[in-house]
Amino acid sequence: PSDFGSNPDLLHVSISDLQKLLLKVALLLGVEVFLGTDFVGAEWHPGGGWRARLGPPFSGGGPMTEGRAGEATPAAAIAVAAAKEEASRPPSPAAPAWVEGLAAVFGANGFGSQVGEESGIRVEETTSLRPESAVGVICNFARMNGAAERRLRSFSMAKQFYLPLFKKVAATTGADLENIVYTKSHLSHYFVMTPSHRSLIEAGVVIDRGRRPLLARDNVDLDRLDALVRRIASFPFKAGEQPVLLASQADAGEEKVPYADS
Repeated sequence: PSDFGSNPDLLHVSISDLQKLLLKVALLLGVEVFLGTDFVGAEWHPGGGWRARLGPPFSGGGPMTEGRAGEATPAAAIAVAAAKEEASRPPSPAAPAWVEGLAAVFGANGFGSQVGEESGIRVEETTSLRPESAVGVICNFARMNGAAERRLRSFSMAKQFYLPLFKKVAATTGADLENIVYTKSHLSHYFVMTPSHRSLIEAGVVIDRGRRPLLARDNVDLDRLDALVRRIASFPFKAGEQPVLLASQADAGEEKVPYADS
């Protein structure tokens, strides 16, 4: 991006820019890229080795949304249908039905990836960690692009270095955090925070503390999770600077600041 390096607090690149950069490098190196294509499965072909079967978008049996996003909403289903229609005319060569002579298959499409399923590779919640271990929570609040937001600076803090501050965060918001990262991007206010399991239970985010897996989608109260992350985003982590969500709310006026991916 043209403004890379303009923020002295954090030198970063957005995922979309990184994807475009890597795609350009791949094309320069002669990698053949098929757009609007889904991986259906891999099989052993006698005399030819391993090969992969390809198909139209969403033909591989994977979810319409990213793995932890749950079932697609009606609006998401409409978006998926539009994506299917658009993908039927991809700006790339038409994909073959089979890719022969495979040496390896890499899945890089998130938690919803189906690439490893037929080989017995599945995601499982481990029970080896201590019960009080923290869980990662990621949220993106939409940018309002106002004057108050422009004064915000990205930050990253860990509990062991800011213990008094994090104790105050817990007392004020109810979230016992191990660390928090805030990045102000062009499109969103991006937060990564790690509240403990206990604080999620005490805040009512976890419905049944005896449920396994503890954070199954139907065991999470989304309204209380929303309230918790908004309290955290409204906390003044940096002295002399307005809290992120309050600054964004000042620019939004009476409208509630939405999530960037809602």
